[in-house]
Amino acid sequence: MMRIDEIFEVRYGHSLELNRLKPATSADGYPFISRKMGDNGVSAYVFEVPGVKPNPKGELTCALSGNGVLSTFIQERPYYTAFHVACLRPKLNLSKSELLYYCACIKANRYR
Repeated sequence: MMRIDEIFEVRYGHSLELNRLKPATSADGYPFISRKMGDNGVSAYVFEVPGVKPNPKGELTCALSGNGVLSTFIQERPYYTAFHVACLRPKLNLSKSELLYYCACIKANRYR
């Protein structure tokens, strides 16, 4: 069995605070990913943050604490993150089905 860090580059997210960001709509903003269990982890949409580059689409996000710990989702748009969110960039060329499989595997370990 391979370890997560052999398949993904694991790093900590932006650690931004939503109340300090300018709200936007889904049409003109970036998803703001928090530790939320549903909605792909998206808690709001925000305008671009000056000096902070959004993470690229195609990564997985994983909640590191809270009620939704290890809730893992594919991000299909560039995005920003809140506190305690890990960003997993695939080291290999993985299909969407394979990424969804890893999301399910990570979430299945939440009881630990």
